[in-house]
Amino acid sequence: MTAASRGNFGMLPNGVFCTGGTRPFQVIESRAFGKAQPQCRLATQSGPMLVIDGALHPRFLPDSDSRYIRNGVGVSPDGQTAWFAISDRAVTFHEFGRLFRDGLGARDALYFDGSISRLYAPALNRADFGRRMGPIIGLTGQKD
Repeated sequence: MTAASRGNFGMLPNGVFCTGGTRPFQVIESRAFGKAQPQCRLATQSGPMLVIDGALHPRFLPDSDSRYIRNGVGVSPDGQTAWFAISDRAVTFHEFGRLFRDGLGARDALYFDGSISRLYAPALNRADFGRRMGPIIGLTGQKD
């Protein structure tokens, strides 16, 4: 979807997380993705973009009262690393975008979800709302 609409997903620009192409990981604005049509083994569209070419999404307000547990993905400038993050408390889009831009150094980052965000990670002593989850992204490698 590349047209503006109601809700977070329609807050343009939105984007695509792509892996398995010429760069291991990419976050690309949706309209640019449609024009470039990069090779991807896995791609998922979501929105809004959190960080676009090193800048926070222009509609994010530092004093917003919209706070949720949020999750998303950011990519290192060289495309070699993807950072998946979920907040441990309710945060604004502005705060969450700054994690990726200022904390991790991502030039591009994409919001995945908010109100239904969950993490099950026993090693981190975290089990949000039990074990029910939505989509899962995992990375596996081949044995040599």
